[in-house]
Amino acid sequence: KKKGFQMPQHVHPLVYQFAVICRDSDLSLSRISKNAGLAETVVHGWFNHYTPNVTNFTAALNSLGYDLAIQPLGSDKICMKCLGTGKVVNALDLVDACPVCTKESEAAFHG
Repeated sequence: KKKGFQMPQHVHPLVYQFAVICRDSDLSLSRISKNAGLAETVVHGWFNHYTPNVTNFTAALNSLGYDLAIQPLGSDKICMKCLGTGKVVNALDLVDACPVCTKESEAAFHG
């Protein structure tokens, strides 16, 4: 964990996941903001209940090597091992293990 980094409370799940990515990166919020072409106060605002606009949020995610994606409701969950296959997933749908990794029905889990 970064020294002095406080996780935001009562924010949208995407903002919380972004905060996790920020916390786990080697970059400061100041550097992340600068790399995304945003004022640091903009990113801090997201952690204080302000809703990011899609363009700014995508830029911040891109600066960390992530992207924002749309997926169907009820889409499959995927494990960290299978994440490297290039399948687009919601980060909140990650699980520790999936049936593909445990040699169970691939069709039932990954479609």
